[in-house]
Amino acid sequence: MPRHTHPYGDFEVIAIHTLPYVNAMWHCQHQAKEMEVMVKWSAVALIALGIIHLLVLGADIPAELPNWSSLNLWTWDHWAPLRAQPLDLALSGGVFWQSIGSLAVPLLILGALIFWLDQQDLPIPVFVGWGLVVWTAILAAIMPPSGLPVVLVVSIVLTVGLQARAKKRSISLLK
Repeated sequence: MPRHTHPYGDFEVIAIHTLPYVNAMWHCQHQAKEMEVMVKWSAVALIALGIIHLLVLGADIPAELPNWSSLNLWTWDHWAPLRAQPLDLALSGGVFWQSIGSLAVPLLILGALIFWLDQQDLPIPVFVGWGLVVWTAILAAIMPPSGLPVVLVVSIVLTVGLQARAKKRSISLLK
């Protein structure tokens, strides 16, 4: 077997043949670390998107607080078709549903839950990511000029990270 002279001693050339395997192992470990970070940063992004949604679309809340405190939303008129509602009631309801009544708060809570589970190294079901992907894909198709495409990208990144983590866990269970 050929030998190579090195300042720290001789070694066999066979080590060069194992280099692709070592490189592949390093690449897999490095990729796994990247996948782990995907879940964490997706959770942070969901939290941030929920907060941004509330701040930007909640700008009209101060103007509606007098109406809300006078209980103008406590009416059965909300059950009427939107176009049949009085304009002030429809606008007040619109501000409610685009701000604190929107899905921004549950999105923020979901992001916080995913972040907490990630920090505790607890499993997060992959269906959570897939559910967000399907939901945001439908919503983004209906209303593209919104923040929904951003939530869709975050959901895809989260799902890829969760699938990689699930695969890693299933492999480690087999060992």
